Amino acid sequence: MELLENMVLCDSGVVVLRVRAYRDRAGATKTWSYVERKGVREAVVIAARTRTTGSLVMIRQFRVPFGHTLVELPAGLVDPGESLEAAAVRELGEETGYTGQVLRVGPALSSSAGLTTETYHMVWMVVDEEPRERHPEDTESIQVFTVHPAHARGRLEAWERDGALLDGKAYFVLRSLDS
Repeated sequence: MELLENMVLCDSGVVVLRVRAYRDRAGATKTWSYVERKGVREAVVIAARTRTTGSLVMIRQFRVPFGHTLVELPAGLVDPGESLEAAAVRELGEETGYTGQVLRVGPALSSSAGLTTETYHMVWMVVDEEPRERHPEDTESIQVFTVHPAHARGRLEAWERDGALLDGKAYFVLRSLDS
C-alpha cells in the first residue's frame, strides 16, 4: 500500500472528515473516507469495580448520532497536559460520582479502525461502594448503575432480548465478568 494525497472534506471545528487517496497492492488508486478528532486527543474508558462487592460501574447515556440511549462504561477525553490516570479519575467522578484508585492503564486501542483515527485506553479502577455528587457536562444525559458479577449474564441476556444498544467495550467487560 502506498499513501498518496490526504484531503479535508469538512471541518466542523470538533471533528474533520477526510478522504485519503492510496494505491492498493494491484496498483489501482482508490480513496478512503474517515473521521478524526480535531487535534491529537486521547480518550479513556473506565472499567471501575466497587471495592467490596466487585460490581461494575456502568452508565446509560443518550447518544445523539444514534438518537438513542446506549449502555456504556464511563469514558471521556484526556485534556491537554493531563495524564491518563488523572483523566480517568476526573471523568469517572464527573459522570458517576464514584471515586477510587487506578489499578492499571492499557495501551492505545483503536475504536473503529475503518472509520476513525480515534484511540482510547482502557483504565481499570477500584472504587468506593457509594458514589458522591456527580457533575456531568450539560451535553451529557447520564444514568448511573452497577452490575454485580453474579448478575452480568442475566443483564446481558435481558438487554439482548430487549434490543438494547450496548457499547462494544462495555459488552466485552461484562462478558469477562461472566466467565
